[in-house]
Amino acid sequence: MKNTTFKKIYKTLPKDLVERIDYPKVNTTPSFWVEINDIVYDEANNQIYNMEKVPIIAQSITDIGINHPPVVWKDTNILIGGHTRHESCKQNGYKYIPIENSKLEFVVDDLDRLEVLTSDNIVRDKTFADRFRAVDVLVGAYFKKYPNITKEDDEFKRRFRGWLSREKMKPSNYTEMIEMREHPVWKTKYYDEVLNPKSKLFSKPEVAYLQATFVYPTMKTKIDLMDNLFNRDDINSLTFAVHNALKSLKELTIPISDNLSIEPFSVADRNFFSSAVHTTICQWLKTKFNSFDSFEDDWRVTDNQDFHDVISEKDGTGLEVKTRVVKTNTAPSWEPRRFKPGYHFLWAQDDEMDSVYCCMALLSEEDQKPITGTHKIINDRLWELKKDNKVIELVGKMKKDKGELKFLYQPMTFAK
Repeated sequence: MKNTTFKKIYKTLPKDLVERIDYPKVNTTPSFWVEINDIVYDEANNQIYNMEKVPIIAQSITDIGINHPPVVWKDTNILIGGHTRHESCKQNGYKYIPIENSKLEFVVDDLDRLEVLTSDNIVRDKTFADRFRAVDVLVGAYFKKYPNITKEDDEFKRRFRGWLSREKMKPSNYTEMIEMREHPVWKTKYYDEVLNPKSKLFSKPEVAYLQATFVYPTMKTKIDLMDNLFNRDDINSLTFAVHNALKSLKELTIPISDNLSIEPFSVADRNFFSSAVHTTICQWLKTKFNSFDSFEDDWRVTDNQDFHDVISEKDGTGLEVKTRVVKTNTAPSWEPRRFKPGYHFLWAQDDEMDSVYCCMALLSEEDQKPITGTHKIINDRLWELKKDNKVIELVGKMKKDKGELKFLYQPMTFAK
């Protein structure tokens, strides 16, 4: 990059200019003022930081002014630091901006200059994306300067460890980001999302990498479970079993002395009762399948994350059970930590089990989406699968009302 200078500098601004309209309020004494468009960005620094905080900083400058003017290399118009402040002043419509003239002479060598630039910005409140870009651009500059050096070189290893330490980054995080960037699918789906300041999908690179490398277990679906296995009496038996399990838990009384007792589960939260519902349904399904003459008798409940919740090795088939305790007629959000393609038994109920929605579905990877640290079954996909006979509703029903998917829960008479 070539060394360039300002066309004109101002020790004092012209008297006809108005503070906060033509130029920002400044809360220190700058080296001088310049026209706002007479500043040059360092191409290397452009690779490191994005401008997502410009609107916030622009408002701050409007309200309280600039505490630290942008800094340029000594006697040049090339910024060392203050890119977002400069962009914020441009957004505010200012024509002039205060400048701090650094004592550092301009460094021609890209790698050496980047060392200065990233060190200068170490005091910033940086995101992971900022820190990753800082290390990555230094790595790129190093191998551009020394094309015959490999990553096994001792000097590179030493400097690389220093960059990671300065940016407070784990070596594994950098390695994971590079692997995701070089993958034809992971780059857009995971790498770009980590670097996107507006994305809420992945806040940490290790979470994105875990999702990227996750291998969906091969679930067993040898027997067709979508053939209306359960009749009305079966469903009544299931809902009654869940109701009684919850009722027993909520009313459970344990003596703690001769005249004192406690009800330990009377104030338990929704997650606790959802787990209780899950366990009850799994046990009911296991028992029911083992009672059918058309099925083998080795159905069992398992907590192995590589299998469905209820499975038969002899039948080569399993079921994943997902439960939610929500407000009546609320669209359930089934969020398995590890999504497993295959048969799913989906259950939703209100706190008192006054109403229930339940269905069986044959789901594939396309019927879910990753969210932070877990997965979410897409309700609109359930509607589409229902039309393809891949969803059987056992209690309650889905319907579309003016394009909006709604879940209609079935009232439970025994709950009254």
